[in-house]
Amino acid sequence: MFKHAYEMLGEESVTLKTPQSSLDVIEVLRSGLPATTLDSAAMLLCTSKRQLIALLGMEPGSGHWHSKLLDDRLSAKHTEHLLMMMEVLYLGGRYFGERAAALDWLNKPTPVFGGVAPMSLLDTATGISIITDELNRLAHGMTA
Repeated sequence: MFKHAYEMLGEESVTLKTPQSSLDVIEVLRSGLPATTLDSAAMLLCTSKRQLIALLGMEPGSGHWHSKLLDDRLSAKHTEHLLMMMEVLYLGGRYFGERAAALDWLNKPTPVFGGVAPMSLLDTATGISIITDELNRLAHGMTA
């Protein structure tokens, strides 16, 4: 679980070895990723750190988003959300052949998503699930 996300972010972001079991994943989530992981993730998603923080629901406009970090670590909820987003980016890159093409698709309004860009749906687990389902349909040739 989240294997590709760990690889994309770099194992040093996890601070533990890459989890080998579901219980290891829960340990990583509870420990939280380092807050500096936001910089790497923003770079991978070709977005600003401020936009990434907004997608994670960390209220960047309030000026208090940093208080949501515990000892400069993301909460379990934000860690899981970020890893799910990275998995979407991985799936998109696998389907489209490269990360740049996946990012183009994620940022382009699409009829399948009601005319909005898939990137705008990454702010919820349901949105991530819908995008993941669509990428899986595309990968299996189900375009209609």
